[in-house]
Amino acid sequence: MTDRVVDARTGAALDLQGELIRGEGIPRPAVEVVKRSGATVPFDAQRILLAVARAGQATGEFTIDRARALASCVVAQLQLSKGRSFSVEDIQDAVELNLMQAGHFKTARSFIRYREQHRQMREQKQTVVDVGA
Repeated sequence: MTDRVVDARTGAALDLQGELIRGEGIPRPAVEVVKRSGATVPFDAQRILLAVARAGQATGEFTIDRARALASCVVAQLQLSKGRSFSVEDIQDAVELNLMQAGHFKTARSFIRYREQHRQMREQKQTVVDVGA
């Protein structure tokens, strides 16, 4: 598997750590994401592409080209079902669903475990803050 993600339409190239190598990046629809903190940020499809590409690379289940196709499906599903504003959880749910629908069960299981581990870490961090207050 290559260590670069290249968008066929824009020619943007990213390494798997998310650094822009050249170009404008993946086109971004005019929508926003509601973060867990409640803050809103502009939608960035590159983040979905990188997450899917990393997951596929970690399991060895699919290539960068397949990750690009899956990420495009996630973006399309979000736009159809959630409109112009969606949460981080909505995005992660859509990634899981698309991975399973595409038959990438090993990667979906890995992604689900990763989400749960990070949920527990956020919860522990909040508990530490609560105790320290």
